Amino acid sequence: MLGSHRKALIHQFIFESILYTIASTIIAIVATELFINAFNGIAQKELSLYTYLTNIKFIGITSGFALTLGFIAGVYPAFYLSSFKPASILKGKMSTSIKGKRLRNALVVFQFTASIALIVSTFFVHKQLSYSTSFNVGYDRDHILQLHNIERLDTEVDALKNALTSNPAIKIIGQSHQVPPNIQRGDIVNTEDVNTGEVQLRRMKVDDSYLNLLDIKWLAGRNFDKSRSTDKSATVILNASAVKALGFGIEADYTSDSPIGKVVIRGNSRFEVIGVVDDFHFNSLKHEVQPLIIYHIENPNLPDSGTSPSFLSLRLNAEAINSGDGLQGLISEIESHIISIDGSFPFEYSFMDQSFENSFRNERKMGQVLNIFTVMAVIIACLGLYGLAAFSAEQRTKELGIRKVLGAKTMHLVMLFSSEFTRLVLLSLIIGSPLAYYFVKSWLSDFAYKTPIDLWVFVLAGITALFISWSTVGFQSFKSALLNPVDALKDE
Repeated sequence: MLGSHRKALIHQFIFESILYTIASTIIAIVATELFINAFNGIAQKELSLYTYLTNIKFIGITSGFALTLGFIAGVYPAFYLSSFKPASILKGKMSTSIKGKRLRNALVVFQFTASIALIVSTFFVHKQLSYSTSFNVGYDRDHILQLHNIERLDTEVDALKNALTSNPAIKIIGQSHQVPPNIQRGDIVNTEDVNTGEVQLRRMKVDDSYLNLLDIKWLAGRNFDKSRSTDKSATVILNASAVKALGFGIEADYTSDSPIGKVVIRGNSRFEVIGVVDDFHFNSLKHEVQPLIIYHIENPNLPDSGTSPSFLSLRLNAEAINSGDGLQGLISEIESHIISIDGSFPFEYSFMDQSFENSFRNERKMGQVLNIFTVMAVIIACLGLYGLAAFSAEQRTKELGIRKVLGAKTMHLVMLFSSEFTRLVLLSLIIGSPLAYYFVKSWLSDFAYKTPIDLWVFVLAGITALFISWSTVGFQSFKSALLNPVDALKDE
């Protein structure tokens, strides 16, 4: 009315939109710098924003992105608002198009679809981690302290064992090459009586105490016996999967056709099977239990005897160590014993249960990062929903006023106002659930043992999304429903 041309109005709207995106980009860069150290701690990364801010290419891409985003965001309202006829606007006859409403609803549906998919995915990541950490691995992995680099002590290992045996805080001491969940070495063996051909097995080397330390279930036979000289060089212990892979039968047949006494051939060496243990998870739960052959740690017929990394495992007495100070005191005592034997020994230790948890380090980091992105997605979705609710309230002021004059109750108006947004969230749930199911199923396929994909998780995600949406629009609903109809209809 004051003489501005439509072209000038379009430029003004687009310019304002670009100003918003530039301001947002600056705030985002500052926020990134403030939180990048915390993110690095969660994701175990070493990202630095400063190296990018000094990169001309990065600055150019970021600036171009901000300008492009601002232009795209401003184009639609610029052309739409500048097309209104001034006379109609000043008479209060502005109307909203169905097309514009559909676009706004579509954007809200998109935001809540992403939010619901993230909520479901995040829940299943944590559910799988909880399932994996509580899974029965076939032995007791708690309270086991593992001392590394024991092979460096050579013949002095027995002196260390003797020094530690008298400590009441230590129940059992066992030695092994490699420890769960990192049993990676393997062997290819044959059998004497069964025509199974070459069979590939995982391999462990342990002393006569290690399997008892793990408290593994025995299915047949016996453990290594240090009083029998042949046990060190001519005998092996198998797990149930190895017995089956070698053609020695299954557990149900052990009484009539026992694998005990049968022979396994490795190269030019023959080994008698003296024991069978139940399957246990000696590697990550991402993999099924594999066939395993167990040799005595001092077996001279293996090429890496005496040279491969060795561990001394100690099952601790939890009753004797009833505090963190008590545990630290025991570790310091063990270190002093080792230093008295070899002052140059690189003292290093770990706990078996922590090693299993570390095998899911990437998944745990993924869960933490998903937590952050889920919260961000929900906040953004709520902002969009709140904006849409405020706009809808402005458009329906007269409608709600007329309904109230005709006797509509406040709660009825609140439900009427909220029903539109409830439908949008339900539509988001219908779209987001299959997407979340596909992602979760693909991710769980990497695990041999996985938590079930329960329907109630999707229902819970839908209820959560509905609760968030109702909380977001609730204030606006009550505010609109409580308006005095006289104020809404006074110009009619």
